[in-house]
Amino acid sequence: MYKYYLFNIDQDLKKIFQNNNYYLFDTLKHVYNTNLKNLNYNYLILNDLVTEIPKLQMNTYLFDSYKDNDYYLKFKDRHVINNALDHESTELILNNLFIKITTSAETPSFLKEISATGNWFVCDFNNCNYFWLKNYCNL
Repeated sequence: MYKYYLFNIDQDLKKIFQNNNYYLFDTLKHVYNTNLKNLNYNYLILNDLVTEIPKLQMNTYLFDSYKDNDYYLKFKDRHVINNALDHESTELILNNLFIKITTSAETPSFLKEISATGNWFVCDFNNCNYFWLKNYCNL
């Protein structure tokens, strides 16, 4: 299983971090691995780095993109694709500052749709993998 975290990076900060991906990943990993005593401080860091996700618009966009897909389910801020034919089981959860995708697929179906909506930086903290989503989808 893969666990991806997607952060919509502020446009000005994207210009700074565009060629320094590791520093952005390292900062986000530090926030991800925080303990409770540093929670407020790390929340402030995350809030400065990322743009808040407009959950209503994102939910509507994803639903409209996948509503005709027989393998798609939605409940509140949770979107699921269970496609046995493509061996994909993917769950996407929208949060205010990030999107969490848990999937069995190396390239989950949701990534292409999301790439059109912002400056998404994707982190797989467990495998130390990170990339700009638009660059990944343009390959």
